[in-house]
Amino acid sequence: MDLPKRFASDQCRLPTEVLCHIFVHCLPKTDYTRPQSQSPPILLTRICRRWREVAVDMPSLWCRLSIAVDKTNWQNHMQ
Repeated sequence: MDLPKRFASDQCRLPTEVLCHIFVHCLPKTDYTRPQSQSPPILLTRICRRWREVAVDMPSLWCRLSIAVDKTNWQNHMQ
């Protein structure tokens, strides 16, 4: 779907507070998701320069740490 350029540029001009609120709601609901380039928060940094600046400056988007551990050897990883 091709969106008019005006629509895309209007989205980039939303107030910072509104963008921050939207970005937080874009995050996965579970704490156990593997980060991917096509998923929030990384995807949000790829929309436009302004969205990147806002997203990078939001610590709440980057405060989760996902660690994949083999279920059979998890005790070895904890030592």
